[in-house]
Amino acid sequence: MWSGLAFAVGPIAQIVLIPQIIKSVGIDAFGMWSLFIAIVASSGIILNGLCDSVVRGVTIERSRKKLGNVHQTISDALQTGLIFGVLIASLFLIVLAIYLHLSTSNSLADGESHIFTVLSTSIILLIRGIQSALEGIIKGFERYDLEAKSTVQISILTHLLIYTLARLGHFSLFAGSVVYCASSIFTILLYLVIVRRFNLNKTPAKTQTTQRFFRDFISYSSFATIQNVAGVIMLQSDRFILSSSLGTGAVGVYSACLQVGQTAFGLIAKVLGFSFPKLITLFASEKRSESNRFYWRTVTISIILSSIVLSPMYYFSQDIIYLWLGSSVPANSYQILEAFCFVYAVTISSIATSQLLSSTGFIRVNSIVSVISTILVVISGIILIPRLGPIGGAYARIATLPLMIIVRIWIANTILSQSSIWGILSILIPCFAFIPRALWALLNVETASLHSKLAQSVIGLLLVAITSLTFHHFVNRDKRIALSC
Repeated sequence: MWSGLAFAVGPIAQIVLIPQIIKSVGIDAFGMWSLFIAIVASSGIILNGLCDSVVRGVTIERSRKKLGNVHQTISDALQTGLIFGVLIASLFLIVLAIYLHLSTSNSLADGESHIFTVLSTSIILLIRGIQSALEGIIKGFERYDLEAKSTVQISILTHLLIYTLARLGHFSLFAGSVVYCASSIFTILLYLVIVRRFNLNKTPAKTQTTQRFFRDFISYSSFATIQNVAGVIMLQSDRFILSSSLGTGAVGVYSACLQVGQTAFGLIAKVLGFSFPKLITLFASEKRSESNRFYWRTVTISIILSSIVLSPMYYFSQDIIYLWLGSSVPANSYQILEAFCFVYAVTISSIATSQLLSSTGFIRVNSIVSVISTILVVISGIILIPRLGPIGGAYARIATLPLMIIVRIWIANTILSQSSIWGILSILIPCFAFIPRALWALLNVETASLHSKLAQSVIGLLLVAITSLTFHHFVNRDKRIALSC
């Protein structure tokens, strides 16, 4: 339960905060705040590989019951975390300098407070490296509950403080960055208190360098880290392209709609998290028929869940934007939310695809796909955003669709030994949720009324449910025929 809350509380709190921040500082300043949040969130994603390596190292040494080696692993992990923190903070300053040089909008460079904001952001990124190492140590001692509880409590406290500042009219980019910086420092102190509870009183007789741990990190998490970095670039590049070409005001509403889509996508991914260890077990035991059925069941569940969450948001997007953000945002802002609902509904089944590739040992393929997807999205964003505005940033993510189809065909033929048609259909089925909009337009039926939106949403859900269940039945039947042959 705590791990689920730790994942959900941050994104949901951001959604709650967005209208209050916009009301307090305006859409332009919120656009700058969203860029700050993107940078901080990206550092956490990049450092996931470090955290996983620390968990692995501590767990292995604890299983061997060698306390001295546990101490050495912890020491190595903290030193490596510090090194990565320095590298990420330095990279942030270099990229920021290049961005400000290329940007047509100089709003980020104006004002003395922005200098201190950059400084506090650098401190946060530096701290994040040590924080990831400490998080891995706690998880390596199998105290996931303590780490999750700490994350939930600190996240709630941080967002409550930011909400209070916005409510009182004292919120600014600098004030928010200071709150996040203080939150990061407090997190490290709390993690250190937790680690001290593990009774690690014995100090290793000899302190070695981090070379061994760093080598293990490279061998264990290099491809995962490449995948994480590619994912960060793909998720965040559009905001910076928007800011540099159209100004921070364009980023505000775009980031708000993106936050909704990412939260829905992330929550569904969290629900489907159970399938990853199950896929590993099934493919390791070479139960081909059962593993194939489980994979397609996961794909079907992801499609149905995405339609339940995203289809109503698509049809009621105009009402959601008005009730959520008010009338201060541009009238066509709801179209950005519509675009993200469509994009995430179509790409949602990639969760199961990524799990399948990792569980069957094709981690390198996963990394290559992530890198190519990132290149496609960035190039598409550079082309579409100046021409279409914020909506172009949303639809730039559709550029990965041809690659997704190729990967699904390869998976169906190579890993699952089935017809490639099932891989193609698994991508097309989510589109059925949006057929009613086209049908209503074709028949010249009024689409703005509440009853019309509700009817479109229900019909779309029914179409997806029927086609998904039919797909699931026939794809399993195809496997049974293959086995009998």
